[in-house]
Amino acid sequence: MVIVPWIGCQPRYLHSANMGSSTEYRSPFVALLLLTSLIFVIPVSGVAAFAPNVPAGKEFRQHRRPSVLQTSLSTALDTTPPSLQEGVDNADRISHLCEDRSNFRTHLKMMGQSTRSKVTLANRMDDELKRIETRFFKLSTENAPVCRYEATTHAYKGPAVEPDVSCYAMVANAYAKARLGRTGAELAEEVYRRCQTHSIVQRPNAILKTACLSAWMSADNWERVDVWLADMESTFAETGKRWDAPDTVAYTCYLEGLASSRELNGTEIARRGQEFFLKVLRLAESGENPYVKPNRYTYIAAIKCVTREENGVETLNKAEGLLRELQALYAETKDPDMKPRTVAYLSVLNTAARCKAGIEGARRAEALVLELQKLNEDDPDYRLLEPCWTACLTAYARVEPEYAAEGAVKVDGFLERMESDETMSRPSVHVYTAAINAKVNDSDPRSVEQAAAILRSLKKPDSIAYQCGK
Repeated sequence: MVIVPWIGCQPRYLHSANMGSSTEYRSPFVALLLLTSLIFVIPVSGVAAFAPNVPAGKEFRQHRRPSVLQTSLSTALDTTPPSLQEGVDNADRISHLCEDRSNFRTHLKMMGQSTRSKVTLANRMDDELKRIETRFFKLSTENAPVCRYEATTHAYKGPAVEPDVSCYAMVANAYAKARLGRTGAELAEEVYRRCQTHSIVQRPNAILKTACLSAWMSADNWERVDVWLADMESTFAETGKRWDAPDTVAYTCYLEGLASSRELNGTEIARRGQEFFLKVLRLAESGENPYVKPNRYTYIAAIKCVTREENGVETLNKAEGLLRELQALYAETKDPDMKPRTVAYLSVLNTAARCKAGIEGARRAEALVLELQKLNEDDPDYRLLEPCWTACLTAYARVEPEYAAEGAVKVDGFLERMESDETMSRPSVHVYTAAINAKVNDSDPRSVEQAAAILRSLKKPDSIAYQCGK
């Protein structure tokens, strides 16, 4: 029997959950209505008559459409020994496994809030993964992986559940971010091998392999980086599965790592970066890998690779050419991922400041700043940020000696425009340091005195500002 409560019968407060206890109501009339509601009942079958196709209770949980993860877990359960499934409803077991696995993933993510050191964080995350492996797979003392730290009060205390591939990828990625060099890359590969050995539900996918690739990029070992990328590409060629595909993130990550390499020289980085970028475009255009779609960050990474060449105006032409190509693609497709925004302009401005293009590079940097300022009038995505001004000032600080006076004059106009811009806060020490550098580049005593005045006006000048002042 199901009790149908009368609408509006809400007690002011109840002293206990027992209906027989002392209860105060708003009025005797409301109490009478409540009594009527207790008498007015209908059979359960009557409720079912209104919704005959909706199951109830445990049948309803089984009636719902399972998720992809639940389906994979169901497949794993089919291979589980009968003794583990005996007397347990499979739908309930799948639901609990999904919840427990999600709780463990959340636990790994939350560990970053309690540990600031990236090295310690990677080691502690790996220890948590090792403990859950030992518990779930019932590993013996000889076979269990060795932890670096003792379990603390913050250790995972939930039920033992098989960690999925995303848990392994999180730990491998933590080793990549720890910047441990070859040691971190080898530890990330060890995590990959443990996933290969233990995982029942899922096998290593492109996300985990990308983490290992990033770890070797941190170690600046490009032979191993190319091995991991080739493995990802060959696996996808064999299976054609989405989770095996090296996607846009993997290829952009490769270009970013290449641009920041210290092992390769600038010319080699620029050459390899251009070749690899053309390969990414070819994959996207041919449809050979439908999960590769270059975006603005892919173009920015390619611009950074070009910048490492430092070959004057030629380098700047290549970088600005990539920016114009990105602009044309956005104008044609209106794809928000292809919109250049300020960050793409900033990458070219940094190229102008670093490529040793002299006065031409400085003037083109100023033109880009003015272009960005004009675009910002109609579109807030092109906001003129402080690093843009800093790059432009740096470009003028590196002009040829015969143009140093022009650079010193430009500094005053830039600083005045920045200080009068209400949308920006007061320029930082980096802006004033670039301005000082541009002033002292001019041999005129008045420019040197102006540089000294700027230095004295800084509340907390850094060592670079002092060196420029000298």
